[in-house]
Amino acid sequence: MRKCVCLLAVMAALSTASFANMTYDVIAKDHTIQNPLVTDIYLNIGDQLTVSADEDDTWSAGSGARISNADGLHNFNEYVYDGFSFRYGSLIGQIGDGDYFFIGLNYNKAANEAGYLKLMYWDSNYGDNFDSIEAVTSYVQVSPPTAAVPAPGALILSSLGTSLVGYLRRKKN
Repeated sequence: MRKCVCLLAVMAALSTASFANMTYDVIAKDHTIQNPLVTDIYLNIGDQLTVSADEDDTWSAGSGARISNADGLHNFNEYVYDGFSFRYGSLIGQIGDGDYFFIGLNYNKAANEAGYLKLMYWDSNYGDNFDSIEAVTSYVQVSPPTAAVPAPGALILSSLGTSLVGYLRRKKN
């Protein structure tokens, strides 16, 4: 009976969590602080977010030796905007209208804001930028969205669990 209850608890937990993997092409000239790429990933506070970029995938902050990967340009000063400071050419994120955060090549943290994930190229003069970085995102939604509609899988799991408990009670008697 204890095994049954534990199995039901695990199934219930899985039915309230959702998982997603998506890839976005963040364009250095188009997706900047002024015009970030707004993804279709909505995060609640506490949802686990992972974003990664290949270190060989590069973009450029204009002509000359200004090519970098998502970690940004190491031979330039940092660009400060609205109190936030990161290397030029870095892959930066923002959730809703919250704080900017450094993503770089790898990011894996719980969301401290609620809202849609935004991705951007960190630069002050983006008119001469070119190329793009492919950002691979995944997240685990640990709490249901505020306007959640029960998923068919959750209804099936709860029906199965209720039937199993009833069966075990009849079998015991």
